[in-house]
Amino acid sequence: MPRHASALLCGATALVAVFLAFLMPSPVPYEWLVEGGVIEDATVVLYLVAILVVLAAPSAGLSWVDKIAISLVLAAFAAREMDLHQAMYGTSILKARFYNRDGTPMQIVGALAVLLPIFVSIGYLVKRYARRWLPALRQGHPAAISFLLFVLALVISKTCDRAPDVLNQAGMPLPQLWQYVLQSIEECLEMTLPLIVALIAWQAGECPRQPEGLIPA
Repeated sequence: MPRHASALLCGATALVAVFLAFLMPSPVPYEWLVEGGVIEDATVVLYLVAILVVLAAPSAGLSWVDKIAISLVLAAFAAREMDLHQAMYGTSILKARFYNRDGTPMQIVGALAVLLPIFVSIGYLVKRYARRWLPALRQGHPAAISFLLFVLALVISKTCDRAPDVLNQAGMPLPQLWQYVLQSIEECLEMTLPLIVALIAWQAGECPRQPEGLIPA
């Protein structure tokens, strides 16, 4: 597998996203980008595929505890993509107002029961890898590079999502074409996230066995 496979994947995704935007609304329909559209549905499927890839990845760099924790986080991303965090009680269980205003005590308990395994998984992964990630990145470790690109893709997608509203509120509305470009980049990068995680799992498997996990000390 190429050392910078995740960088190639992100670059190709960005180019495809811009290309699709220039083809909207015809011949490529805008509906591809909206909630429940083709790209969002594909993203959910890819999260499920990524979970299978992580679980099946060689154990050279990932323990079974690592795999389960990563799979739970991926499942949470998939659920977020399907808006299950809102479908549970008709309002988002990820917002503070659910806990201090909207939710009943029993609903809050139910929401915390769902979220606790996810928070525990994230905490476990942060504790296991946070200190070693930057040194590994400086050494050019493929998994560390891919994780950096995962974070960048996530940040860029969220920025593209919020930029049009922020600019509208500032009295600087974007032309329609640029709205298509930003939304296409957002949706396509979100679709890339599970693929990057799958790459990380296999990049870890290609490395010699490390007792500390996929990123060596």
